[in-house]
Amino acid sequence: MKRISSVLLTICATAAIAVTAAAVTAAPPAPTDDAVTARGAGATMDDDDEDLGPCKHGDFKTQLVKDACAEGGQLAAKQVMKRFVKDAKKKLAVGNVNCNTCHDELAPEYTLKDDGLARFEEWQKRLAAKKAAPAE
Repeated sequence: MKRISSVLLTICATAAIAVTAAAVTAAPPAPTDDAVTARGAGATMDDDDEDLGPCKHGDFKTQLVKDACAEGGQLAAKQVMKRFVKDAKKKLAVGNVNCNTCHDELAPEYTLKDDGLARFEEWQKRLAAKKAAPAE
């Protein structure tokens, strides 16, 4: 009787392992930074990113966005701004900011709020000062 119980226990354990392994391999892969890294550090992919197209503005307020637009259109500009905001959040403790903090409207025009450019310039200046400061 003990031998039968032992065999049944072994069979059940083996079946449980097989089911778990099948479930793990069937699960979709968790998102990683690899896909993001392939598109640029800090870049994120939204559902509408594929439809962004070229930048709509001809008069750029910042060199950062102007260069990104020339290089890769609205998608590149969006990516570079997301990296900029991420850096500002991390290094300057600017709080919980996002695109809507500085923009009245997003794609395709990205209309700035009255203080949007001033915020950008302040954060850019502070980030440059932090970068230039000697490490402690």
